[in-house]
Amino acid sequence: MSNYTLLIADDEAIECAGIAGLVQEGFPQIRVLPSVYSSLELIWSARKYHPDIILADINMPGMSGLEALELLQKEGIHAKIIINTAYSYFSYAKKAVSLGAVDYLVKPMDREAFGQIMEKIIRELEQEKLKNKQEEMDKLAFQKMLEVAGKAVISSVILGRPNTEELTIWLENMGHTYWGGFFVAAKLWEKEVQKKTQRENYFSDRRERLLCRIQEISEPILKLESPLLSKRYNGMILWFFFPEEGIGSDNYQSWVSASLNRLSEEVQNNCGAVLQFGVSGWHYDYEEMHYAYLEAVTAVNSAADGEVVLFKPLGRMGKNLRMAEQNVEQLAAYASAHDLENCRAFLYLQMQIWQGCGLNQIEYMVLLTRLMQECSRRVCGYTLYSWGQLRAAAVQAKDLEELADMMVSLLDGLSVLEDKGNTRIAYVCRSLRYIEEHFTENISLDMTAENLGISSFYLSRILTQILQTSFVELLTGARINHAVEQIAAQDAMTRNLLQKSGYQSAAYFYKVFKKTTGMTVGEMRDFYRNAGDGNV
Repeated sequence: MSNYTLLIADDEAIECAGIAGLVQEGFPQIRVLPSVYSSLELIWSARKYHPDIILADINMPGMSGLEALELLQKEGIHAKIIINTAYSYFSYAKKAVSLGAVDYLVKPMDREAFGQIMEKIIRELEQEKLKNKQEEMDKLAFQKMLEVAGKAVISSVILGRPNTEELTIWLENMGHTYWGGFFVAAKLWEKEVQKKTQRENYFSDRRERLLCRIQEISEPILKLESPLLSKRYNGMILWFFFPEEGIGSDNYQSWVSASLNRLSEEVQNNCGAVLQFGVSGWHYDYEEMHYAYLEAVTAVNSAADGEVVLFKPLGRMGKNLRMAEQNVEQLAAYASAHDLENCRAFLYLQMQIWQGCGLNQIEYMVLLTRLMQECSRRVCGYTLYSWGQLRAAAVQAKDLEELADMMVSLLDGLSVLEDKGNTRIAYVCRSLRYIEEHFTENISLDMTAENLGISSFYLSRILTQILQTSFVELLTGARINHAVEQIAAQDAMTRNLLQKSGYQSAAYFYKVFKKTTGMTVGEMRDFYRNAGDGNV
């Protein structure tokens, strides 16, 4: 069986027949295509057959052989080219090489030279075939690896154990950057499934085969719009979308609804099946995508035939958040006047209101922290209270009265920075200012102390004695406070939070944020998003 094809182009039929005879005699692995006798025929035949080897005379009627080969090269038709000509001028050889010619022959043809050239070309073709085969095998293996990695990614999300490292590796190999995403869940319309089961006596695996077919149909429709992962799970098809940056929380719902409607029509036309869809909220943080999965499942379970249901969390924080912002001026006035009795009455009443509105402890601690931190900044110019410090107080308090007492004690401590003439106080204030100005950098206790011109041991001691906190907690507090401010301002893209808050590792940032605030980044984002809704 012939492995390769040869196209001979020469205006002399006898020359073509002679070359064809040499090839058939000495190289049975090469099939000789019908010879052509002009440059135009060469172009037509090469377009039709895409030969592996072209042996062409330069001097043919009309367009020259070189011009024909140049045109074929521009069209992307590549072959091993041998120039056969009565001319031995160097300029012709140079032009032929620029067009990809592997060699050239001078008429009358030398049989031995021709045989050597053909053997060399066959070796090159064999090597290229092996290389292409290996590349194809490597490509298939790589695709298989990506498929396995993708399944691991979506499975870890569904099980509530998102693996950031797995996602990073998968996205890097896909050439995609994660800016956020959402889940979509699809189910067969139950009434139709029951009807089909009764009519056609489906077995339990019939549903699974139908879902498999629907998943196949969905691939070219949904992947055309966005990178995604899909999985059949618990009688549903799940899609994890992470679109390009042009798609985000503001426009993803209309975008995906249009795609799902197209898919629904295609499935009904091909399978006669009706789907119902549930779409989760948008989530920026990969580690919280398990919530997106749960939201999509919640939405799809409330959908009807052919319906796309969008998950909508209920907002209830807006009024309380605005109230805290408005009342901070009054609290700061009490604290500046050292009116601790009114500070306590104010805080206790405020927390009673929050609790009466049905807020849980974490939610009203967010409001309380924001209130206390802003009060601190207005009274002494610095945010002294970290999320961790305030949460620790809340954990120790057995009721709202005791929590109010603890907050008042902290407000009373603001007066410690009033003595600006005290050297130790001056060092503390300078260290607070240095942290606020450089928290996005990789600063340390040693660097801060060196900037102040004192020892790190001395700085650590006065921070503990005067503020009852450590340098690490102050630095972490500054970073997390800024991250919360970014979220509150709706500037919550993950990359912005990392870059503007001084963290390099997303996984470490999420861990510290959760430990410090008691909420995940996504929960904090939902908190402020709900507050923006204006609902109570």
